[in-house]
Amino acid sequence: MSSDEEGEEAEPGEEEEIVVNVIETPRGRVPEFDSTFRALEKISSRLLEHDEKIGEIASRLAGGQIASSELQKLQETLKAIMDDISKLEKRLEIIEDDLGEIQERLNLLDYLADIVERYLRSQEG
Repeated sequence: MSSDEEGEEAEPGEEEEIVVNVIETPRGRVPEFDSTFRALEKISSRLLEHDEKIGEIASRLAGGQIASSELQKLQETLKAIMDDISKLEKRLEIIEDDLGEIQERLNLLDYLADIVERYLRSQEG
C-alpha cells in the first residue's frame, strides 16, 4: 500500500478507482497479475470497511440510541454502502472473467510447454 493510500477512507462520492492493467501480447490483451490482485485487495478492503460501518449502525439501532434526524443520515449511509457494494459486485464479475482468461492462457502455455518438452526428449533419445 502506498503512503497516499494509507489511512485514507474514501467517502461514497470519492471512491478510489479500481483498475486492472492489461499487457499487449501477440495474441491480444492480457490482464496483468499484479494489478488484478491489487484490485481484489482494494475491493476486499472496501467491503471490510462497509462491514464495520454496517456493524456500527446495527449496534446503534439495537441500542435504541437514534434520534429521527440521525435516522435519516443512517439511511443515506446505508444507501451509499449498498450502491458501492453493487458496483464492487460488478467489478468482481469483471475480475473473475479476467482471471478465467488468465487461467485459459496459462493452460495453453502449459500445454505448449509439454509439447516442446516431449519434442526435446524425442530428439535426445
